[in-house]
This record gives sequence, structure tokens and C-alpha cells, in this order.
Amino acid sequence: MRNRYKDHTCNTIHPDTERLAQANARSGFSDWEGDTLYGVVGQGLIITCVDHANRFMRMILLENRNQEATKDVIVKVLFEYVVHTLTLDNESEFAKFRSVKQILYTTVYFAHPAAPWERGSDENMNGKIRVYFPKRTNFHKITQEQLDKVTFILNSRLLNTVDKDGTQAHTRTMDIDVY
Repeated sequence: MRNRYKDHTCNTIHPDTERLAQANARSGFSDWEGDTLYGVVGQGLIITCVDHANRFMRMILLENRNQEATKDVIVKVLFEYVVHTLTLDNESEFAKFRSVKQILYTTVYFAHPAAPWERGSDENMNGKIRVYFPKRTNFHKITQEQLDKVTFILNSRLLNTVDKDGTQAHTRTMDIDVY
């Protein structure tokens, strides 16, 4: 199988090795993960972006898997934030990653196929989004305002996290403004 993302400026990630150690350790902000969330095939989708460290999430509707539109949406969602790294799913809609890299001044990584744990924060958040938008949702019938409300709810929730050694739990809330 041909690697459509083969490029010297973009690497396929290997957990805890090639991606910046800081990103894997969740020790700093601005290491983002991105993915697409589908409902019914051909009925729209959501692009999700989650900060790896604090689980702050953004999502936006997309009509179809068009590569140019996907690039524009990712830039729109993340442009106002600092983005040190961006780790994406290995799907064809992310083929315009070079433009995203240039516009956001970031390093783009791709998860291995069938390795969702390499973007664990985003996959976890996608599971929480599915409570509001189950599989087979027709996203053409969902408004951006509805997505923004769910984003606000999920970003405002009290989050419990545990250190890698499993001993110390942390809680925090996010105070955000929804446009």
C-alpha cells in the first residue's frame, strides 16, 4: 500500500518515540489531536480537535470529506490557538496537511492505521460526543449552534485525571466563552 503522506516534513508517529516527548507526557499545552466523526455516510461529519494536555475540545461541521474543506476547517478551528504539534488520523481527508502545517506553523503527525490509542484524548472525547450524536446521526440536520452547545457542555465538565503512576488524581474545570 502506498503511503500518500510520505514527506520529510511530516512523520508517522510511533508512540513515545518520534512524537515530542512533551506531547506524549501531557506536560504542556498546545499539542492537539484531530479526527473526523461520521454519522450516516454522505450525510456530513464533524471535525474534532482536542488539546492533548487539558482535553479542551473544539468541533465544527463539515459537509463532506473534501480535502480542501477539511484543511480550511482545521485552520479555522485552531488558528486562534498555539499549536506545537497536531496528530491526525490516517485518513484521506487530511491529505492537505502540508498547508495546515504552513498556516499554523506546526508539526503534523499521523497515527498508524488502526491505532486509535495514538490519539487517545481525541478518541475519548469522540466517545463523549457520541452521547449527544449517536452513530447514524445525519449531520446535515445538525446546526453549528447545536455543536457549540455540546462543545460548551463537554469543555465545562469537571475532569478527573490520574498521574501515570496512578496515585494522584487531579480535578479541574474549564471556563470558556462560546461565541
